[in-house]
Amino acid sequence: MGHALTTEPAFQAWIKTERPLLLLAGQNWLGDSQTELNWSSYAILLIIEGCEQKRAEFLLSGLPGPTPVVSDVVRHLVYQLAAQHPEALWHLRNDIEDAVQSQLWQHDDDDMAFGQMSALLVPILTAFDIQTEITIVIYRLDRCRWANDPADDRNDLDIAVLSLLSVLRDGKLRSYKIKMAVVMDAMPAKRLLVRPMIRQHASVKQQKIDWDQEVV
Repeated sequence: MGHALTTEPAFQAWIKTERPLLLLAGQNWLGDSQTELNWSSYAILLIIEGCEQKRAEFLLSGLPGPTPVVSDVVRHLVYQLAAQHPEALWHLRNDIEDAVQSQLWQHDDDDMAFGQMSALLVPILTAFDIQTEITIVIYRLDRCRWANDPADDRNDLDIAVLSLLSVLRDGKLRSYKIKMAVVMDAMPAKRLLVRPMIRQHASVKQQKIDWDQEVV
């Protein structure tokens, strides 16, 4: 199973090139986005295992709560970065404390909340040694919404992925080795590919990698 992933072209394009984003999409032979993505789960385990073998820094973000918004994901990434490496972030402690207590982090305007969080995420990432390899895994982002407002009819996943990609492509992070793998259902991933920015900067794996899959 490990060999299948390490020799897979899309995965290697993500690992070995400057492309910061990997969309790992699978449908488990079903169109229902609520179906558990068994093979994608296995792939994530292999990514984690590879990070451990290379002694790379690694973050895993599940989606908090039953109806998360993208600002929740960024909030948890900030918390995990700060919690896992307090020594590297000591000089930012006041900024982090002020930010998480800020009303803007709880703002009803989700665009404003995300902007405040991503503004903090960039300096947190630059606090690490420039040679440190950081891999961020976000599982089932296709279940995430952009806004809490049910009337907000924007394309949630498009905005979420483009927003996260904008953080990864920030000029201050250009020399850093930061990779992000986003796991989702196959159909949402296909819809993302109409975006030129995503096609340009993301590696995409849309089919099951060649290993046996358990049938549940």
